[in-house]
Amino acid sequence: VSDEVIVEEVSLNGTINPLRESRISPAVAGLLEAVRADTGDQVSKGDILVELDSEQAVYELAAARAEVSQARELLSEAERRLAEAQSVGAGRNIAATEVRSRESEVVSAQAAVARLEAELNRMEVRIRRHSVQAPFAGVVSARSSDLGEWVTPGDELLRLVDTTNLRLDFQVPQNYLNRLDERSRLLVRHGESLIEAAISTRVPITDPQARTFLLRALPPEATE
Repeated sequence: VSDEVIVEEVSLNGTINPLRESRISPAVAGLLEAVRADTGDQVSKGDILVELDSEQAVYELAAARAEVSQARELLSEAERRLAEAQSVGAGRNIAATEVRSRESEVVSAQAAVARLEAELNRMEVRIRRHSVQAPFAGVVSARSSDLGEWVTPGDELLRLVDTTNLRLDFQVPQNYLNRLDERSRLLVRHGESLIEAAISTRVPITDPQARTFLLRALPPEATE
């Protein structure tokens, strides 16, 4: 008679799931001008996937830049007039109220420049948002829109799947939830061999219908 560790084997069917799957949508409304990625394409982070027609926004940006330039000129003139009044000296050759009036003109001109510069920055951001970039590297798994369509924020244009960060998900019978410990091993079949996968987490929320819980593992390096 000898003491031996009793090993219980449980066969599981798992699913390979990406950690990130993004439904790409535009940040602004517009006419779809170019789609630079199609289903099955591998893209890198920052690649332009979709472009919207930005002709009107470009003209509005040019107008905003002209208004900023004009406001800066008016501010420069107001500052010159104030410096001139201050050099003369209030109460001698110019009324004190005139000096205060010119000070107010400078403050008003500064506020106008700040407001128009903020509007210019908003327009520049809006222009950039006419190009939709890939938020991470991955594969385009679906394409939902085509050229000439009018799209709005929230409309799904493409679906991007991260293929570099994958997880193995298994539904395990709930009676094994409290029996898993640091000695438990998860072996994944790869071809004809079994490779150990590292258990990353277990979700102790059981499915009342299937009476299972989620066991998540990192894929073995040999299978990547």
